[in-house]
Amino acid sequence: MSSLTIRQARKADAREVAHVHVDTWRTTYRGLMPDSVLEGLSYERSQAKWESFMEQSDRVLLVAGVPYNDETEAAPYRQSEGRVVGFAAAGPAMGTASSARDGEVYAIYVLKSYQGQGIGRMLLQAAAGYLYGQGREAMIVRVLSDNPYRAFYERLGATPVRTEELEIAGVVLAETVYRWADTGTLRRSRTGPGCVRPIQRNTSG
Repeated sequence: MSSLTIRQARKADAREVAHVHVDTWRTTYRGLMPDSVLEGLSYERSQAKWESFMEQSDRVLLVAGVPYNDETEAAPYRQSEGRVVGFAAAGPAMGTASSARDGEVYAIYVLKSYQGQGIGRMLLQAAAGYLYGQGREAMIVRVLSDNPYRAFYERLGATPVRTEELEIAGVVLAETVYRWADTGTLRRSRTGPGCVRPIQRNTSG
């Protein structure tokens, strides 16, 4: 997919990021989370969340963009740099068990129709590169323990280090914390076709 671009998000991307966020939760977590949680998701609330996230100076939101299918697709809010089909959010690791050298990927999602094309890998590599530039050479990610896609992280060199509990709508779910002690191999590995722009803090809207 030579036309794919990984770049830092702008506020103008928040609407499309929200659609990826909500739609992938509903396809990925059906049967893993209560249906009431998935049906209660809101594009508007998600958009507000990511707009607020981008205002935090120590965090980054990365998007994967591809050209629009035609001249009319998403016309009310289409961006010149293409349609957002995936994203990753990263910053300092959260939780008392994390060290100061750990960064964390808080979220990484790719629309179902674009999965299996290496986009998730490219987003993860770009996030690792950003965190390394912030002095965080180690990286963690939290994954639902029942998530069938968790092997994705293992294939890219992450090691499960602990299990935590997450409560959603009164239901307690198990999360596995994966960690790269050094993201060097991940950052230097080939990403395949596409373009990853140098990632730095974007101060413009």
